[in-house]
Amino acid sequence: MAQDPQTAGETGAVNGLIQAVPRSDVDVAARPSSRFQLVTDIGALTSLAPAWQELLARSAHPEPMAGPTWLIPWWRMYGAAKQLRVGLFWMGDRLVGMAPLCARRKTCRLGIPFRRLEFLGSDVDEHDGVCSEYLGVIAEKGFEAEVARTLAADLHSGAFGAWDEVVLSAMDGTAAMPELLLREFEAQGLRAERKQSTSATFVTLPGAWDEYLRSLGKKKRQGLTYALRDFQSWAGPDWQLVHARTPEQLEQGRQILKKLHNDRWQADGKSGAFASPRFDAFHEAVMPALLAEGRLDLIWLCVRGTPVAAHYHIAANGKTYFYQSGRECDVPAKLRLGIVMAALAIKEAIAAGISEFDFLGGEDAYKRQLARESRPIVQIRVARKCAVEKLRRFTEWGAGLLRNVRRRLQARARA
Repeated sequence: MAQDPQTAGETGAVNGLIQAVPRSDVDVAARPSSRFQLVTDIGALTSLAPAWQELLARSAHPEPMAGPTWLIPWWRMYGAAKQLRVGLFWMGDRLVGMAPLCARRKTCRLGIPFRRLEFLGSDVDEHDGVCSEYLGVIAEKGFEAEVARTLAADLHSGAFGAWDEVVLSAMDGTAAMPELLLREFEAQGLRAERKQSTSATFVTLPGAWDEYLRSLGKKKRQGLTYALRDFQSWAGPDWQLVHARTPEQLEQGRQILKKLHNDRWQADGKSGAFASPRFDAFHEAVMPALLAEGRLDLIWLCVRGTPVAAHYHIAANGKTYFYQSGRECDVPAKLRLGIVMAALAIKEAIAAGISEFDFLGGEDAYKRQLARESRPIVQIRVARKCAVEKLRRFTEWGAGLLRNVRRRLQARARA
């Protein structure tokens, strides 16, 4: 992929491969075996996939969407207007940290241009993005503080190239890394702020289905019981859950998922996610890789031989991550197939000894009905003290002022 000449010149990564950046004398004296590398080429990053996956497995939070199986296909589908800026942190020959970043141009209010660094997998401005969750800076257990400190110093020194803002989104707010990064950015004299963007609802699974039901409030438990009862009355004994175990079953299940998902959204006059060519192509690449790794849990519910609902899960860390779904809309009005399918998936996870069922980000009503726990999904924004940042803050202040004036005028008009 072609690299921005200006940015390439700023980083010195003219070969587009891996650039070793020497430390200062102070750093070398303190940590003589530390080494930083900047990866700017997808071929070089792909060759590092085994080491990347091994590092992720040694981390405290080995989240599947932070690994190469997810992020390398994401780059191939969504990286056209971006430049790779993946930082590697070594102790001798051991990879102990990784910052999977990319650079792009971002336009703020009044057309103010910003040079932004953000995580691979971020799709804040994409209308067909894949909604990656639990992104982050990866560090081997015990090296989190060291990786956060060196990342902040390397960003400040320009080792990642020139930037005006760093936006690190979709991070698990209960993990240690966000707070470590916030502290180290501030120690470098950078303006850093953390905010919660959404929350991820999840269920800590007990040992038995009845225990799960008892964990719900009375109203939620009754609603779920009635939904399952209505489904049983409609389906009778002729229903089954089907799992994709082979590549052939995967393709069958993928087509079922796509159709049910898109039909569901078209019933509301909207386009489903799989209607996007990039989104569809991304999952066409990712799902077989997940299946080969034993991390794909693609299931569909058949009634009298006809698929009526489907779920796309990722299985990792003893957890089930609920990613995408679809359901038939041409069913009796009181039938709640979405709730039923999620309940059956949770029941299967409990039977399999899974520790957690994670609904990922979003605060949908059905998630709140089935789960009582949640964790914050947070973003950290870091900004340099520069002219464009001052102009951005001024325009944000002005926009806020105008909103307040507008609200006051509307309130006066109503009075």
